[in-house]
Order: sequence, then structure tokens, then C-alpha cells
Amino acid sequence: MRVAHELAGNERVLQVLLSIVQQPRVWTAKRLAEHFGVSVRTIHRDLSVIERAGFRVESEPGGGYFIMLNTRWLPVRLTPEEQLALLLVHVWLDAIPTVRQALLHPYESALQKLAGKAGLNLDAAGWNRLAGLILPEHPEGRAPHEAEVLAVLLQAMTEARTVRMEYHSFHDDERRERLCDPYYLVPRQHSLYLFGFCHLREAYRIFKVSRILAIQMTSHHYVKEDDFDLARALATAWNIDTSGPEVEAELAVAPELRRYVEEELAGKPVLGTWSGPDGRWHLAVRARINPEFTRWILQFGAGVEVLQPPALREAIAAQVREMGRVYGGHSLK
Repeated sequence: MRVAHELAGNERVLQVLLSIVQQPRVWTAKRLAEHFGVSVRTIHRDLSVIERAGFRVESEPGGGYFIMLNTRWLPVRLTPEEQLALLLVHVWLDAIPTVRQALLHPYESALQKLAGKAGLNLDAAGWNRLAGLILPEHPEGRAPHEAEVLAVLLQAMTEARTVRMEYHSFHDDERRERLCDPYYLVPRQHSLYLFGFCHLREAYRIFKVSRILAIQMTSHHYVKEDDFDLARALATAWNIDTSGPEVEAELAVAPELRRYVEEELAGKPVLGTWSGPDGRWHLAVRARINPEFTRWILQFGAGVEVLQPPALREAIAAQVREMGRVYGGHSLK
């Protein structure tokens, strides 16, 4: 594979990547070119190699480059445990040494997949350097109690024990006690979610970890279904929300927005794409009609139109009408 050869055989490319990760928003193409004694055009080629290897390189007007790691963008398929390990290792591992062994194996496994995809044959020092490049896509300043919540969840998952928790539901702004069999912790959109069996609802449910206000492990041991498959359970979720009716949706995308929509489709249930007679790019996706999916569509404004099904189109239209009501009577300056 040409990209693997480029990355494996070019120490400078790895050093460019390391420089950006260690000093985000500092290194511009010009500064990198001066530092490594090459042309700006060469640096742009290096950045292309880095992006094709699975690292998302971003920049802001007037600022330098920075790397965003989202495991859904990586060029290898990772298990939920490997995604979790990559997301958490620099945030929680030192704070919760009791779970070090639980995270260490999937972390190393994820690194091996990344290195293998990139064609790297690393020694111990190389592994340490690669590990340093895997920065978690996770916000800073987490509430202190979340570390305790996560520690209990990881222990409960390891021992297959039910947890009792107080959960704050934003849907109705209520705090309720829940008994839950914790199956997986799933990273999505800068947040962590707990996927498990809710005893109150007698069904699988998803809970945002940051909304778990209190938690304790019970003495009850649960048995996970032998044929349970997390990927199948989340197959129709646009990101994490599995509520709402499942539909096959057809969207029409304005030409100037196509690249922005395309870059967000990695790992999504896309059924097909084609060019429409109106010059717009059309795509069919499997999704659910819920706030998660409608918000994703609305972020593109009039540049993305829902053509089918009528129920989803009406859900979007209702949001647009409400926005018109809110803004229609005000003069915006």
C-alpha cells in the first residue's frame, strides 16, 4: 500500500505529526517548512500522508495545525473496548490504577492495528512514541465525580454485576433511580455513554455517563445474552440514540456542501449515493427519526433537503417553522 510505505519510510512525516500533537495550533506550514528545512509544498504533501493514514489535521484562520482523533475516522475497525481504551488512556488511567490491566490490552491491540495499517514495524521506543500520538478526543475539566462513576462502571462490567444509579434525564428533567446491567461504554461525539439493560424499562437503554449523579455496585450478577452484538444494536443509530422509528431517508445535498456532508458519513449506515438531475448530490441512509438525526440535518441549513420519508420531512419542517416563529418577529442586526 503506497500510503503505508510513505508513512513507514519517512521519519520526517512522523516528526511533523509529533510536532503538531505536542504543540497544537502553533505549527503553521511555513514554520514546519523552516524547522525541517524543506519547502511549504513538501509539508503539504506530508500532511496529506498523515491524513490518509487516518489522522484528522485541522487548522483555524491565522493559527497553526492541530490533530483531532475520532476513532470512527481511523482506517481500521476497532472494537468498542479498543475505542474506549484510546479515548480514556490519557484521561483516566493514572487516576484509576485499579483498571489499568482492563484497559491495557485493548489499548495495545488498538495501537497494533493502527501500526499495522500504517506499515510500521516498531521497537519498544517506537511503541511509546506512537502511544504518545494517540490523544483522546475528550473535553477537559470533567466533573470530579465522573472518575468515581467510571471506576464503578468498569469494575461492574468486569465482574458482570448490576449497578444502582441516580440518573438525570434531560428529556423530562427528572432524576430517577435505575438498576442497570452495564454492557459497554461507548465513546461518541466527545462524550461517553453507557449501553446496558435497564431494569426499569425492561429493555436496552443508553445513558450519558456525565448525567449519572450517583452510582453503586450491587451484589447481583447478570448474564449477558450469548448472541448480543453491540454493533448490531447500534446499527440504526446515527451516533448513539436508538430511539424513534427506523426509516430509510433520502437527502439532497447542495454541491457546495457535499464535501462537508461526505466527511461526516464515515461509519454511518449509507445505503447509496447518486447525482440528481437538479445538480444536487443525493444519498440514501438508514436512520431513526429522533432529535439526534434531525439536529444533524438542520446544521446544514437549506443546503440539505429531506426528500423522503414524509414523516422525517415534516419533522424538519416543524423545526424550521418554529425557528421562523422565534426569529420572525425580531429584527436581527
